[in-house]
Amino acid sequence: GSVVVNAGGTLSGNTAVGGNLTVNAGGTLASGNSPGTTTVAGNFTGGGILSVEVQFSNAGAPGTTHDFLNITGNVTGVSTINVLAVAPSTPAALTTGNGIELVRVGGTTSASAFALSGPVVQGGVQYLLNYLADYSGTLDGYFLQSTARDEIPGYAAMLASGRTLLARCHRGEERNSAQGAVDGGKR
Repeated sequence: GSVVVNAGGTLSGNTAVGGNLTVNAGGTLASGNSPGTTTVAGNFTGGGILSVEVQFSNAGAPGTTHDFLNITGNVTGVSTINVLAVAPSTPAALTTGNGIELVRVGGTTSASAFALSGPVVQGGVQYLLNYLADYSGTLDGYFLQSTARDEIPGYAAMLASGRTLLARCHRGEERNSAQGAVDGGKR
């Protein structure tokens, strides 16, 4: 039959929905069992969150190294994909071919039916969500594709330096406050 996931609800595990699947705003679809697959025989209506676990160091076959949503019918609405890294994910590997297939659609869909909740960065690699229409002649798909980002490791170094600088400044304020108390507050 058909399934509706309402706000606050979660549908998880390796699941086969014989009819339509609707994930309303505030609802979550967490495919698989770290990782695994949700198969929808009918249509998919989005509006909630698709939570996806990915092994970034060896992502390969859908449902075995990353969660996967397989929809036989049509897709309507817009869903947000929240990507979670699971072991093994370091070091992150660059994708090959089409990339890491998160969603497959046998019916109609649009390029904007799924969007990432935020940047997906693992090590020095950023992954972008790309929609590929008719990638196999009849199927549409949403894939994570890697792009090497030289500046990402630099951001971590800058963040660490900034934190060190702030910590030193903060300790300096404490010394100045203590000195002011000794001097009777005169400066």
